[in-house]
Amino acid sequence: MRSSTKIACAAGACLLLVYQPARAQQARPLQTSVGLELITGKIEGVAAQSQGTGSRAWGMQVNMGVTALRVLSLSADLGIADIADNNAFSEETTGGEMTSSVQAFLGTLAVGLRTPPLAIPEEPSATVAAGVNVGHTWMSAERGIVNCTDCTEQDLEITAGNFWEPGLYVAPGRRWGLNARYRVYMGESDLQNAILIGISGVL
Repeated sequence: MRSSTKIACAAGACLLLVYQPARAQQARPLQTSVGLELITGKIEGVAAQSQGTGSRAWGMQVNMGVTALRVLSLSADLGIADIADNNAFSEETTGGEMTSSVQAFLGTLAVGLRTPPLAIPEEPSATVAAGVNVGHTWMSAERGIVNCTDCTEQDLEITAGNFWEPGLYVAPGRRWGLNARYRVYMGESDLQNAILIGISGVL
């Protein structure tokens, strides 16, 4: 759990840094938002087989972002995902015999460019924008038994890395919006791609 705790603390610190400009929103042309996203990612087949997991992760993450001048963006994500455990083990616990599962902890930082929000003719208060981000994801995956203090834990060697992602952002109103992104990982990342769909609100 030590590696995942470090990832969570680092990502949490990044979220705090991103949140600071919100207090100065009136003095600078910044817009701060917070959101919740569903995420599914594909794991490279050889890596999944060697670690005894499935090839797809499913999870959820919290996203915080700052947009400057309506086109420059900085965002930080903190999430958790489940992966099928193909090498599961069982242990006796105070709650009876329990079976292991695999969880991954994710922290991400990204910067990007967006088009200015464009009004939708049929809905004057609604806007749409497109953009592209580049960033880095830190990932820590573990096999263990949930809510068991002294059970066996195994750190898995499944890593993430640098990525780029196009995205679409639709705001039906001024205070909240929807987004969809397709993340493509590069280099030696064991994650190949990810789809993110979420909702966000302006702070």
